[in-house]
Amino acid sequence: MKIAYRNNIPLFQFTKFLSHQSIDHFISGREGGISTGNFSSLNLGYKSGYDRKNVSKNWSLLCKALNIPDNKLLFPIQTHSKNIKIITEDIKVESYQDIQDKFPDTDGFITNRNDIYIAVLLADCVPVILFDPNNKIIAVVHSGWRGTIKNIVGHAIDLMESEFQCKSENILIGIGPSIGQDAFEVGPEVTQEFVHTFGDNAHSIIEKKEKDHINLWNAIKIQCVKKGIPEKNIEISGICNYSNPEDFYSYRQQKGTTGRFAAGIRLL
Repeated sequence: MKIAYRNNIPLFQFTKFLSHQSIDHFISGREGGISTGNFSSLNLGYKSGYDRKNVSKNWSLLCKALNIPDNKLLFPIQTHSKNIKIITEDIKVESYQDIQDKFPDTDGFITNRNDIYIAVLLADCVPVILFDPNNKIIAVVHSGWRGTIKNIVGHAIDLMESEFQCKSENILIGIGPSIGQDAFEVGPEVTQEFVHTFGDNAHSIIEKKEKDHINLWNAIKIQCVKKGIPEKNIEISGICNYSNPEDFYSYRQQKGTTGRFAAGIRLL
């Protein structure tokens, strides 16, 4: 990944995506905002703390860096589902409450519109950005361990193919910063979910120490390849947010009292 500074906000970007002039994309970090304490400084999560005015200001600062109006940066209300909202019509959003009303129980977006920025919020889960440069279709999903078990990324690929005639061999995938395997310790019940879901591939996802550790990045890569995405089209950031608390929020690292960073993409 590379880092671009816009209005003093560091935005992480996938190398594979940067050669395409028809999109803009980003993964935000902690820097560049006005929140304080465990939420310092670019906290974008209204539900992760009590500084709603600061979050609104942070939202505006990010939109300014992205060169879009505040009401064109869309976030869903995430529930660790596999529900994905397809946006093909004009979306009018004036407030955070509008977003709650329009995108409840949603963990991803797909669109062919070039007037909105679609994004998800993170604090350990995996952001995955998808782009078909041939058909000019973009998507972003929030894939924690529950979303990975439900194969939300595979579902997004299926929808891109069925609804927009994308071909999997053309789709680029960016797997962003999230909790890495060394930090993602799980109990036996979660291990069994991954063994059941991934079968013969489970050995490449589960590392057994005193407790099991799950590699979400590799799990999502396996799901993408199974859907026909060439390995050369997949970029994994390799950045663990838990191990880099100065750069990213981490729910586990900060014991639940923390902010949210974002990942998003827009057609130009």
